[in-house]
Amino acid sequence: FTPKSADIIVENGKYGNSDLAGQVQITNPLALATTFKNLATITINSTSELLDVNQLTDWDCDTCDKSSQMNDMITSLRIQFNSKIRNTKYHDYKITNTSFTGSFIRDSLRIKSASSDINGSRLIISGNLNNPYKWSFDKSLLTGNLSVSTEIFDCNPYLDTATLNSTSYREYEKVLPPNTSLQLDIKSSN
Repeated sequence: FTPKSADIIVENGKYGNSDLAGQVQITNPLALATTFKNLATITINSTSELLDVNQLTDWDCDTCDKSSQMNDMITSLRIQFNSKIRNTKYHDYKITNTSFTGSFIRDSLRIKSASSDINGSRLIISGNLNNPYKWSFDKSLLTGNLSVSTEIFDCNPYLDTATLNSTSYREYEKVLPPNTSLQLDIKSSN
């Protein structure tokens, strides 16, 4: 640790079923203790064999710190990340080989490149999301642009049984959460 940089190395980190290894570097770490938090940059390089999202999100948001002080700190951070996750547990989805590169600056998430195999379909995503942190506490509108591409995407696992058994074509709608206004560009080669 120096006033210029702090390095944190995590080997064999565990939280519940999830594991984590990697390095966190904080440039200008002393700025985090001042009102000039945006002068610090946090760079995260991580790998995981298993990320259990179900377990990590199984908490009551009534206990979350929603104070303006916490919001100010989170929304002023500058974080760059590069992560690889071999397996992700999330409901009944089979999610493997996830990689994610991007940045989070002043409550704006820039996805330079994200890719994952979801139920046998390879998805590649890039784009920007504005206000994701504030939106998660119903305090803001989530806006942004996302580009999603895939070679083939099997929609059947996401449709209800009545739609799958129907002999006539019916449009399937998925309603986005409230306060969401996203521009999506979805491309599939098949």
